[in-house]
Parts: sequence; C-alpha cells; structure tokens
Amino acid sequence: MDLEKVKARKGEYADYMAEKIKGVISDCGTRFSGSDGEKEAAYYLEKELKNYSDETKVESFEVHPNSFYGWAPWTVTFLLLGVACLFLMPFLSIVFVILALVPMLTTFVTYRTAFDRFYPKKESHNVTAVKMPKGEVKRAVYFSGHMDAAKEWTINYKFGGKVMTAAVLIGFLSIVYITAVAIYSMIVLPKAGVTFSGNLDMNVRLYVCFASLVFVIPIFSMYFLSSRKRVVDGANDNLSGCLTAMAILKAVNDNKIEFEHTKIGVILTGSEETGLRGAKAWAKAHRDECLNVPTDIYALDTITETEHLSVNLKDLNSTVKTNKELGENFMNAAKSLGVKCVYSGIPIGASDGAAFCQEGLRATSITAMNHDIPRYYHTRVDSVDALNKDALATVFEVIVEMLKNYE
Repeated sequence: MDLEKVKARKGEYADYMAEKIKGVISDCGTRFSGSDGEKEAAYYLEKELKNYSDETKVESFEVHPNSFYGWAPWTVTFLLLGVACLFLMPFLSIVFVILALVPMLTTFVTYRTAFDRFYPKKESHNVTAVKMPKGEVKRAVYFSGHMDAAKEWTINYKFGGKVMTAAVLIGFLSIVYITAVAIYSMIVLPKAGVTFSGNLDMNVRLYVCFASLVFVIPIFSMYFLSSRKRVVDGANDNLSGCLTAMAILKAVNDNKIEFEHTKIGVILTGSEETGLRGAKAWAKAHRDECLNVPTDIYALDTITETEHLSVNLKDLNSTVKTNKELGENFMNAAKSLGVKCVYSGIPIGASDGAAFCQEGLRATSITAMNHDIPRYYHTRVDSVDALNKDALATVFEVIVEMLKNYE
C-alpha cells in the first residue's frame, strides 16, 4: 500500500473538506438535533459517501432534543428559590437544592436519558459507510464525527469563554454555599430563637444569608446558557470531524489503496449536541458486529486548533475512560510525523467517544480545540470562515500514517 502519496495530497483533501462543509451549511439549513436540516445533512453526506464506499446506510432513531438543556430553567429556578428560603425557611433551601440537582446531574453531568420522555419526540439519523477489504474481514476501524449543530451559547458569544466558565463554576459553588448556610441555620435557629437582634449567632446567620445574594446574578445568567432559537453553523463543531473521516475513505478509494483484511468505515452521528444520542443509538444497533470482529472507533471532534491537538484519555466530564491502546496508536503516528499532540481529557462536556466506550466498544476521542471554550465554540462565529485547513490537513495526515498499523 502506498500511503505516502496519500499524505502528500493532504492539502488537496483539506480543500475537499472545506468545500463539502460549505456545501452542507449552504444546502441543508440549520442542523439542530432531530430537525429537517439534520436529516438533509445525513442524506447529503450519504450521497457523497456513495461515490467512494462499498456500502452506505442511513438509520433513524428516536430523540427528545429539548431534554438535554431542559434542566437549566428548572435548576436555576430552584436554586433561586433556595437562596430566598435561606432567610426564614432554611430546610426548604435544602429541598430546593436537591430538586435543582437531580435533573442537572442526570441530564447534563451524566448524559442519561431518564427525563427524555417528558419532552417532544423527534427523529434523528446516523450514517454509516464502509470500504471492504480484498479478503475476509478480520478487523474494522471507523472514524466518526457528528453532523448536528448546537444552539448558540449566548454567554460565550457576548462575553467570552472565561466569563461563561466563571458563571458555571460560580453556579456550582452556589450549590455548596446554599447547602452549608441552610445546615448552619438549622443548627443556629433552635438555639437562638427567631429574632435577629442582640444575638451574635443570629447576626452571623443574617450576614451569611445576605452574602448568598452574590450568587443570584450568576445563577440567573444560566437561564440564557443556550439560545432558544439560534442554531450555529457548526463548521468546526463538528463538520470538521465528519469531513476528516470522510476524506480518509475518499483517499483510500481515490488512490486505490486496498487492505487485505481490514474494513475501513465512517460513522456520522446525529444528536451529539443533545447528549450523544446518535452515538448511543449506533453503539446499541451495531454492538454485536463490533464485538464479533475486533473494531476500533476514533471519534473526531472539532478539528480546528493544531496547537491543542489532543488524545482524550477521559471523556464525558472526565468520568469515562477511553481506550488507551487506540489513543497510543494516534499518538505514535503523530510523533512519527513530528506533530505535537498531548494526552488530555474533556473536563466539561463530551464527545461521541464516551458513548461508544460506555457501550463496551473500543473507542477514543481526538480533538483539536482549546477546552477553555474558544469564542467560536457553539456560537455564530463557527462558520466556514473559522475553518483551519492546516489543522484538517494535519489530522488527516496523522490518521493516514496510523492506518499503516492496520495491515
């Protein structure tokens, strides 16, 4: 196999990626989870994949897209009530904190689907394409990206990632503070009565209750965490991952590269931005075939900033371990080309790699973005103009180099 000539054409394939990303954005409309635009993108990309794949398939699955951010207004409301109740009914503050935490931890922190049933049902789609080997299939390797795009993060667009991160962290801190003050108040009140005058313990309690008001604005800002209407273009997050995966398959076909026993595939998922729902659905539907034939999955997400190219050993708010061996495969290929790459993790948020791993599949996550929330991330700035062809070409080259290990 002459993979060296494929690497030499990395710039050409980066141009191809940018062209097709522009086509998806201009021809398919907005691509929020379960929308007509997301469906259009699935069939648009499948049509393209047919040109250089042996098999393609579009599979639909049920999704409840509004559930993923549905926790925000619920949680914010109960946290604000928790602050208000600190003054006279601290026990209720603890009740409200618990009510605030349950949907946030379930939906946003662990990405579980327990509350999906309470939101309208939509239909989302996954696309799979494969290039078969010359002989019997003894191994499979897939490259994955997600087609859907997020609703805009208003705070990030208007004030930047540092302000948004601070607001989220202060929100978490407020939960600890409200709980601590409520417990303190319940200890103090039985001893001191209900009057605030002339009692040191009660005066301290009054001060700490008033201090809780500093959390009101950061908590309230979470009402505007995600826009209700505006869907971003998602050129980088994550059409960049989709087209990097597709370009690999195209390059194998264009250059008449034939593997003896390794099937090369592409997975394009829907509804990643609403809780990894597409990857969860794909993993369940294809689990048996992936376990019957040794299968590796490389989830590519936001291929934008070469200086932040990372293999993520932990995913989904750093709670899910990815496959270390696959991470080493990518890392070794990068090192052999002199490409800077580091081991990292996804501290807040997740990639499809987490959903594949949770289902027991061999998967890792590759990103090329600053996890400190760059301004283009989930904002209208994430347009075709924000693409970085050098980053696309670099990751493409690393993957081609890595494919040498698959024969």
